[in-house]
Amino acid sequence: MDLGGNDGTFGKVVLPKVNQIIVSDIDQSAINDCYINNIKSKEANIIPIVTDLMQPAASIGFHNKERDSFISRIQNYDSDLSMALALIHHITLSGNVPFEMSALFFKSLSPYLIIEFPDRKDSWVQFILKSKRDAVDLFDYYNLESFEEAYKEHFSIIKKEAIKGTHRTLFLMKRNER
Repeated sequence: MDLGGNDGTFGKVVLPKVNQIIVSDIDQSAINDCYINNIKSKEANIIPIVTDLMQPAASIGFHNKERDSFISRIQNYDSDLSMALALIHHITLSGNVPFEMSALFFKSLSPYLIIEFPDRKDSWVQFILKSKRDAVDLFDYYNLESFEEAYKEHFSIIKKEAIKGTHRTLFLMKRNER
């Protein structure tokens, strides 16, 4: 599962080691590019889906039983690994979702998580924080230490690596089964 997977570039990196990957993103153009590239390369094991994780498709139909929600479907998909690259700052800062809630969400999806954390010096983080104007102080908790503390409640950190030349850290985590 590649959440916020854009055009599927990183999903394709892991594809030789997995049977199938779902690439989801809010960006319709990026998902369209993923779809077109799959057709051109005759790739049938990547499923591109346009979705907004902040407002995912709900269950629909009579008694909400005709079609399950997007979240229910990806939880039932029972993926071995979820990837959230360049996503947490959007969920946390744009979506106002605390780290504890996003950790619980990712924990519900798969036993392993690869997640990228951009710190406050990252240009996208600065852009989002500047857009908060008077409310920017509400996000003082947005830092690597707070992120790790919240995620350690639900995951064990297997590997942590700063990405050279960026203000981002990449994590490989395993879900705690307690």
